[in-house]
Amino acid sequence: MCSQGLQSQCETTQVREQERGATLLGYTKLYGQVPGGQAELLRVPQAHYGPIKVPEGPPDERFLYLSDVLQMSARIARHLGARVITIDLVPERLAMAERNGIETVDAGRYNGDVPNAIRELTGGRGPDSVIDAVGMEAHGSPFAKAAHTLTGFMPDPWRA
Repeated sequence: MCSQGLQSQCETTQVREQERGATLLGYTKLYGQVPGGQAELLRVPQAHYGPIKVPEGPPDERFLYLSDVLQMSARIARHLGARVITIDLVPERLAMAERNGIETVDAGRYNGDVPNAIRELTGGRGPDSVIDAVGMEAHGSPFAKAAHTLTGFMPDPWRA
């Protein structure tokens, strides 16, 4: 499969114990547990193959957030016509969201009371839906693990 350009099915990089395709940079053990993706610096094995060189000319930030889950999900929701409010601590990410017509909440300015900030922005109503794009799994949280386990026991329509 590798020699045919089908790396996601390559026999030498499949994550067989998880019954998944190829190992991916920046994901958990589900996809091979190779650190990277959103790291400041990363080592890319076999970098001569796969990654695409960023062209000279356009500013780096144009390409920097391609793997950023928050920016990607916010921009897609905005493109689909939703009112989008992002919450973050990183000024550059907040500025980029604002440049793309997305409302922002700087979580550092609200002393832990981000829910109240959202209520203020929505006239007391709160969000209709939420995308959690924190970039990490809940395996460190016993409460999240219990919620995931209990969800597994629900009938499919409720679980959805």
